[in-house]
Amino acid sequence: MPQALLHDVKFNHTVVQMTSPIAFFVVSEAELGIKRLNPVAIQMDYTPDSKVYTPLDGKNWFLAKSFVQRADFNTLHLIEKRLKTHLYLDAPCTLSEKYFSEYHPVYQLLRQHCRAALETNKLFEIKLFGKIFLFFNALLAFL
Repeated sequence: MPQALLHDVKFNHTVVQMTSPIAFFVVSEAELGIKRLNPVAIQMDYTPDSKVYTPLDGKNWFLAKSFVQRADFNTLHLIEKRLKTHLYLDAPCTLSEKYFSEYHPVYQLLRQHCRAALETNKLFEIKLFGKIFLFFNALLAFL
């Protein structure tokens, strides 16, 4: 795990690299009729030489669990929320604002769904991409 932590001299803080952890779970019965999903092993990245952590690894186990939670949050935020909600609504909202009058029935149907979608998308683009497109540069590094 120590090689995943980097020290950034410019800002004097610890930077954690993005990984693609793989978690293995077991379904166990905690009480009669109540089943729980328990993690038993976490591989820190999808590469074959990546280390696998278990609950016996102490602090590294908790760090590995936090990596899984962070990856899950990133997936939820970027794919489920941003892509499947905001970007799907971007085109219909733009077109309805541009081409339909405010009395058109389609505009009336889409109005409530689109009331803040365009503003949210624009604010998200400014926050995520900025002026130098850091997100795109990070994606191109993996291609």
